[in-house]
Amino acid sequence: MSAVNHAEVAQRYWRDNIDPRPYLEELSGIGLLVVATEQEAAEIAGELVRQTKPFGVSLADRICLAEAVRRKLPVLTTDRPWSRLGLSIDVKQLR
Repeated sequence: MSAVNHAEVAQRYWRDNIDPRPYLEELSGIGLLVVATEQEAAEIAGELVRQTKPFGVSLADRICLAEAVRRKLPVLTTDRPWSRLGLSIDVKQLR
């Protein structure tokens, strides 16, 4: 998970007046690694805006996708439209 997405998760919990720390610690406990976003991923995310705009993909989500593209890793999501983005990565739907 990118640090940007990590911040987004924390933000959503705080917005609902829920302390995110137990949930973030649980993710860490199952082996989820939080990675810094490098310049290359930021540039890929910028390029993805044209391809993802029709699907309403946010900047944080484009960073996630860019990290997957850059690292040649699959991406896990509950966002069904990601499967239709036509990216060169494996998109695994969680539900």
